[in-house]
Amino acid sequence: MKIKLNPKLQYQLECLKPMTWRQRIDHIWSNFKEIILIVLISAIVVTGLLYNVLKPRKELLMGGMCANVSLTQEGTAYLQEDLFAALQGSEKKQEVQLSFRSYGDITVSVESYDTVTSIVAFVYGEKLDYFLMDQTAIKPLIGYECFMDLRQVFSQAELEQMKDKLQYSQPTDENGNNVGDPIPVALDITDLPFVQSCVEQKKHVYLAFAVNSPNQD
Repeated sequence: MKIKLNPKLQYQLECLKPMTWRQRIDHIWSNFKEIILIVLISAIVVTGLLYNVLKPRKELLMGGMCANVSLTQEGTAYLQEDLFAALQGSEKKQEVQLSFRSYGDITVSVESYDTVTSIVAFVYGEKLDYFLMDQTAIKPLIGYECFMDLRQVFSQAELEQMKDKLQYSQPTDENGNNVGDPIPVALDITDLPFVQSCVEQKKHVYLAFAVNSPNQD
């Protein structure tokens, strides 16, 4: 069965027959370059999308977030490259991530309620292990149960030595009444060398661990 071609296409094929290969290429380009470009661009876009979807994703070895804390290049390297090396990560299969967010001067007020709740949603929605936050970012979050009980991380003797540098969360019942003892959830690490080199005077930096950290061990 003979396939009947579109008359325009048939005409173009007839035009190509007496031409050399060089002439055919020039003819096709001058008459169909818009279509060729569209096809090429579409192919590049589709290939890029398929690559991003199908390429192997690296396992998150450790994830951290700095809120209202800016680190020097050395401090960032310490929390990414040095931490990756200390955890003996595989460069091809694993990675350490560190994100930076600025929330300004957060206070527990009606105006800042949306900001605080958006941070809480971010904390619970991301696969994060630890946080570095200044005092204005961490204090409003302490009552939202975002952070791990440090008694799961440090011994009682270690906590006793660090008691002056701890921030506590007070558990409450459904009526807002205090229940039980305050829970240590954040540690002031301002005096550590890599922090000291990149914080403003009179600014404190606290370390806290995510309550839903994927690396509980």
